[in-house]
Amino acid sequence: MQLGIPCHIEHLSIHCCERLERLAESLHSYRSLTVLGIEGCPRLISISNGNLPPNVRRLTIKECENLQYLLDGVNNNINSTPLLEHLVIENYKSLISLSSRGELPIRLQHVDIYGCEKLASLSSNGKLPMGLKYLDIRRCRALESIAQEIEENSSLESMVICGCDNLRSLPRELNKLRYLSLSRCEKLHALPKCIHNIVSMRELLIFDCPSVISFPEEGFPPNLTSLTILQPNICKSVIEWGLHKLTSLKHLSINGASLDVVSFPCEEMLLPRTLTSLTIFGFPNLETLSSKGFQNLKFLESLEIRSCPVIKFLPEKEMFDSLLQLDIVDCPLLRERCKEDEGQEWPKIAHIPCILIANLLPEETPRNQMVLSSDSQRLVSSAFLGAHKVVCKSGWKDLKKKNAVYLAEACIAFTAVKLTLWQPE
Repeated sequence: MQLGIPCHIEHLSIHCCERLERLAESLHSYRSLTVLGIEGCPRLISISNGNLPPNVRRLTIKECENLQYLLDGVNNNINSTPLLEHLVIENYKSLISLSSRGELPIRLQHVDIYGCEKLASLSSNGKLPMGLKYLDIRRCRALESIAQEIEENSSLESMVICGCDNLRSLPRELNKLRYLSLSRCEKLHALPKCIHNIVSMRELLIFDCPSVISFPEEGFPPNLTSLTILQPNICKSVIEWGLHKLTSLKHLSINGASLDVVSFPCEEMLLPRTLTSLTIFGFPNLETLSSKGFQNLKFLESLEIRSCPVIKFLPEKEMFDSLLQLDIVDCPLLRERCKEDEGQEWPKIAHIPCILIANLLPEETPRNQMVLSSDSQRLVSSAFLGAHKVVCKSGWKDLKKKNAVYLAEACIAFTAVKLTLWQPE
């Protein structure tokens, strides 16, 4: 079967071919083809390696709901796609495994898998390619393990796992891992015991993994620069271990829902003096930020306080000398005390270049309810921005009203907002 397309093409996209059951054998002769995308082909059951262009480097396949195996190597060696480096698959209802033969392309470096509810394994032999560097898996609810084993000299640098309800454990040999993000994995019961030995790791995020009840006693990877612990049931063990030991840490986010403290940091808790940004979230009884706890944070540029319903007091002004940005989100008592010129805490923060004060609005609030004034330098908005934030690195002198409206529209993508801008004297 001839495709009737130029043989020298480099990129090919196949869209919405509802009757397509298999790829044409002649596709293998397109040696200039390096990028192949297939989307919306519901009758496609499998892709034979012998039909794939031999020099394809990026393969993207989406919305092929009856595809059971991405790479079917029953009659062909997996190395018929020796140059494949980047694989993206999305929304396969029937996908069981990436390869029917158990092997994945040997030069594979980047794998993104989203919304494959029946995917039980990445490969039937339980192994990953040695050269794999980036692995991103989301909403694969049947997946129980990433790999049975990873070679000691594996190249894996970044791993993002989200919404994999049946994932129970992670592989051990992650010696080159630099970034690890784990979220919404209900049955994940523990982190690798050797995680403290991963000297290459720089960023770690843990969120909504309820079965992970503690952190390994040995502690954290020693060279972390960013740590996000939004898992309340392990925060206590994290604090007891001692965050001050992380002498390279610049960014810290922590959920205090399980901590019964009225002051942060508490006396027994020292924060790394290297911090440049700090986010504290969900402390139910927190009333004050301790001046003593902040006195060594000479490099702190960004502070975010979220969902602390009874907090009222901030550290002394001198503790905020280096601060460039302050976000206060859903903290009603502190919000009142930080009103411009009249709030008791206002003198402590008036010098900060960028301030965002936000609170949840009732659901019945109209989504387009906004109050705007032009030529504004300081931004204070009442909005729930989720994981997104407004960052002001420079002045607002040139901010026009139309730009403010655009900013407000970005905010209301998440919830109704009331945006207020004003020009300080």
